[in-house]
Amino acid sequence: MVYVDSSQGELKNRQAVTLGYLEDQPVLISGPGDDRDQDDPLRLDVVLAGGYRQYCEIFTAAARDR
Repeated sequence: MVYVDSSQGELKNRQAVTLGYLEDQPVLISGPGDDRDQDDPLRLDVVLAGGYRQYCEIFTAAARDR
């Protein structure tokens, strides 16, 4: 599951992600759901905290470098 965090707070049931860093690597601290909701089925494999711009940059680079 890839989550593109492009919400500026418009989505009431999904919060913006909060990132921290561990040994210079970004780690998800909270979001996009309610941390207290253990029954939330959403599990993320990739988080694009930079929103649609980061998404576009990744796919543009992938197409250029292929």
